[in-house]
Formats: sequence, structure tokens, C-alpha cells
Amino acid sequence: MPSVTDMANDALAKLDTIIANTDGTVHRLDTTNSELNTLIAAVNAVHATDAAGFTNLAGGLAVIIDRETETNYWLRANEKQNETMICWLATIADVLCRQLHRLNDQLAVQKEMAQSLDQIRDTFELVYGKETVEVLRRRELLQKIEKCCPPPTPPVEHCFDGCPAPRIEPYPTKPTDWTPIKFQTPPR
Repeated sequence: MPSVTDMANDALAKLDTIIANTDGTVHRLDTTNSELNTLIAAVNAVHATDAAGFTNLAGGLAVIIDRETETNYWLRANEKQNETMICWLATIADVLCRQLHRLNDQLAVQKEMAQSLDQIRDTFELVYGKETVEVLRRRELLQKIEKCCPPPTPPVEHCFDGCPAPRIEPYPTKPTDWTPIKFQTPPR
């Protein structure tokens, strides 16, 4: 049987092994704790980067929404101007159409009148030769008088009222002081 000394030495050797193992475990725990602290710092940096990214995204979207609102404003203004131009074009088309109808009617009347006047003139020149010469002399005299003292011209006829032009106010642009937040790179 082993002696008490052998048992004590055996127990002491086992205690020394336990102490050595405990020191190794403490060293490993310290290393693990240090690595966990590094990991926590990296996670915090990623969290800060995410927060900055969401802040950047929110600010950038706010600026984009504001610019889209301004774009919509100018599109509505352009639409009003287009409506005015369409109104003018419709009015011009209406006036031109009415003029065309009147000119066509007038042309037909003038052709009939020209034929009738040619017939009457030819008849009168044959029947009233002496009087025709007197009429031509008077016309020549009247042309000289009108050249010297022209008759007053009648005022220009008012055709139509114009289309109302839209009054477009300048867009109240909001100044933006938004700038992206700088990201922090996580430690490695």
C-alpha cells in the first residue's frame, strides 16, 4: 500500500496539474474575452454604419421627393402652357377655316361679277363710245387725286379675343443642406 507521503505527493502532483490547467483556462478565457471585446467593437461599428446608412437613405429620399414635387409643379405649369397653345391653334384654325369659306364664296361671286362686268363694259363701249372716253378720263383724274391725297383707311376689324395665358409662379425651391454622413470603417 502506498504511504501517506506517496499519496500526498500524488495529491500534490494532481493539484499542480489542476493549477496548471486552471492557469491555462484563465489564459484562454482572457484571450476569448479579448476576442469577444474586439467582436463587440466590430459589431458596434457595423451598427453605427447601418445607422448612418439609414440616415443617409432617409435624407437622400427626402431630397428626391422634394425634387419630384418640384418636377410635378413644372409639369403642371407646362400643361397649362400647352393648353394655351392648343387654344390658340384651335382659334387660328377656326379663323383660317372661316376665311377659306368666305374667300371661296367671294371668288365665285367675283367670277360671276367679272363676266357680267365684261359684258356690260363691252356693250356700253359699243353703244356709248363718247361717254366711255369721258369715263376713262375721269378715272385717270381720280387716280391722280388719290395719289396726291389718299382717302382715309378704315380701322382694322377686331377678329377675336386671345386665349388666356397661364400665370405661372416660380417654384419655391427649398434649400437643402443634406450631405451624406461619412461611414466609419469597422476595425479588423
